[in-house]
Amino acid sequence: MLTTSQTDYLLSLPKYVVNKDGDKMDVVTVDIDAFYDHRILLQVVNDDTISDFLLRIRRSKKYTLNLTLHVQDNESKDCIVRIDYGASHTNPTNILETIPEKFHSFAGQILHEPHMHYNIDGYKVASWALPLSEANFSPDKLENLGFRVNFREAIYNFVQFINVQTPILVDNPNKLFS
Repeated sequence: MLTTSQTDYLLSLPKYVVNKDGDKMDVVTVDIDAFYDHRILLQVVNDDTISDFLLRIRRSKKYTLNLTLHVQDNESKDCIVRIDYGASHTNPTNILETIPEKFHSFAGQILHEPHMHYNIDGYKVASWALPLSEANFSPDKLENLGFRVNFREAIYNFVQFINVQTPILVDNPNKLFS
């Protein structure tokens, strides 16, 4: 089980995209119109230790304005951080002393809005979430503007948040329904 400080530390480490052979890639392109589930292997080299992570960018086939951005430790499969657009989440009801004050008003709440999952000491991995509007993450909702969806902004900001150093290019969807 990851602690809050371990999660913060893992998020701070510079991550690089590698291919299946472990070679660093110069750039990666994500086409969310062509593929609905992208799995990108990330690697951190720190003090002669190599750690692998999995970045998953998944768009629902059924609900076009649904996007999940997830990074996990590739060995333990523990979630480091996840953002869900278009999904609900129920927070725990009990408030331990380890839970930051900003989560208190969301105890037991069902979040029907885009939200970010957190690791909090004393709870199961990623069991707490805050609405994106409270988490200071942009965009805090997905929008269909002129037959374009702001997936690109969400993906770029998430990649920056998790400290990926390899450029990840996102093809902007031209149509909502494919």
